[in-house]
Amino acid sequence: MTDVRKTTEEPLAEEERKGEQVKTRMAELKARQKIEERKRDTHRNIIAGASLIVHVKLDPRFRRSVP
Repeated sequence: MTDVRKTTEEPLAEEERKGEQVKTRMAELKARQKIEERKRDTHRNIIAGASLIVHVKLDPRFRRSVP
């Protein structure tokens, strides 16, 4: 078998390709993280609104203070 040596450009190009793959993966993960946080925030807002509605129904003084 012959041992083929790579030129210095080949490993460099390979590492650059890997770097681009890492950047792409990081962008995908950040986008997914942003979507998940938005979902959690929406869920918190729904819960807060529901608890406000219940409190308004139960407490007449609080009802008057809420526009």
